[in-house]
Amino acid sequence: MTQTTKSKDKKLFTFGYIGTHIPAKGINQLIEAFKQIEEPAILKIYGRHNGQNTTALKSLAVSSKNEIHFEGEYINHNLANDVFSQVDCIVVPSIWAENSPLVIHEAQSCKIPVITVDYGGMKEFVQHKVNGLLFEHRNTEALRVQFVLQLKILNY
Repeated sequence: MTQTTKSKDKKLFTFGYIGTHIPAKGINQLIEAFKQIEEPAILKIYGRHNGQNTTALKSLAVSSKNEIHFEGEYINHNLANDVFSQVDCIVVPSIWAENSPLVIHEAQSCKIPVITVDYGGMKEFVQHKVNGLLFEHRNTEALRVQFVLQLKILNY
């Protein structure tokens, strides 16, 4: 993968999530933290619709003052052009101790910063304030703080 060219029609900072819509991935925490930020931004959630899990996440997202888009599935070999070109930062909020999430490596190869938990293998690949940001495991407020910090770092 190579660094992506950003979409020219994007005006607001866009956070992205890529993956399955299951509780272990921490998407509910991601949405809750995103709903609490005051700064204008967009959250795009990519991944296959997963029945009741996705329906519950969409219900949770409805009350956000900032836009939350459920973008659906993506094709892996088009990831750089179809997904990474549409986001400014990827968030990996997993609550289970993932060993080496592929999405972190893919984002980094495209020069996309990553916000992830300081837990499991995820913390081994992200250096805080170097190639992304870390937040305390299962701490929604700590994730919210990193959203705001990322916006400040990139002057949004």
